[in-house]
Amino acid sequence: MKFDFGFKTIDSEKEIKTAINFIRDFPLGYEGYMDWTEKVYCQLMNGEKSGIVAMSEGKIIGDLIYQNLDKGILELKNLRVHSSLGRRGFSNFMMNQLEIESLISGKEGILLDTREDNMPIRNLLEFRGYDIISKEKLYDDKIDVSYFKKLK
Repeated sequence: MKFDFGFKTIDSEKEIKTAINFIRDFPLGYEGYMDWTEKVYCQLMNGEKSGIVAMSEGKIIGDLIYQNLDKGILELKNLRVHSSLGRRGFSNFMMNQLEIESLISGKEGILLDTREDNMPIRNLLEFRGYDIISKEKLYDDKIDVSYFKKLK
């Protein structure tokens, strides 16, 4: 059995395009999703957002997209791993990398939201010490859970 996995920061136009194509291949099923991916592409290109990708055999198998907010807070905007490779620790590794880089750069915390029924990510967040700060309808009629982790 061969394992060929790596993680890197998205730092070129080619990598941004490849990451966006990966995100588009696994839509989340909400209205305006493709428009959102186009906006994320532009924000990655102009530096408003940043990302980390998980790679295997030269292909993206997971992504983590984030942005800086005011007052030293990062907001995690997108985290996914190809469904065939779930539950192998890729999301946990990318989250850990984001937290370490955030601490090094002086960030105070990380904010994010997820669907209330997304138990795999909710379990990961709670395992990693994220606290629930709200439950509300943020995007549509479904309940979203917002989490925050203080880093300092």
